Amino acid sequence: MGGIVPSGYYDRQRGEWVPSQNGQIIKILSITGGLADLDTDGDGIADSGGTLGITDAERQQLALNYTVDQSLWRVPITHFTPWDHNWPYGPPDDAEIPDVPDPDEDSPTTDDPDCQGGSIIECQSQTLRQAIPIAGTPFTLHYGSDRVLGRANERTLKIP
Repeated sequence: MGGIVPSGYYDRQRGEWVPSQNGQIIKILSITGGLADLDTDGDGIADSGGTLGITDAERQQLALNYTVDQSLWRVPITHFTPWDHNWPYGPPDDAEIPDVPDPDEDSPTTDDPDCQGGSIIECQSQTLRQAIPIAGTPFTLHYGSDRVLGRANERTLKIP
């Protein structure tokens, strides 16, 4: 509790996200006389809502709409536009690199793929090939699904 809630809104005229006043994570500790007692700084002790501009009317609504021990984000919204309240991407500080084998060592190569009998299917590269002779010529028309527009195979990532 007491942490900030990064906040911003999308300005359609400028075509960009604009940072705004951060919100605050608050927790309802108890309800006294119909008003929510709030922890706004994370110390587990009820605080005066005045530092965040929380009025008794708002504390009354919080008591009606939420339960004791419930946490919520309190973010000032000053106008009707698309808002976003979140934190930048990143692993936790105590995250460790997973022990993942090198994909080049464990996976079969796609440079010289195995082919299944009776077909031209390259299993490792997930490619279908077709060769059709062109009638009346010494030429053959070759098709490979690895060259089609929108193929996603090369843009995929294996996540163990």
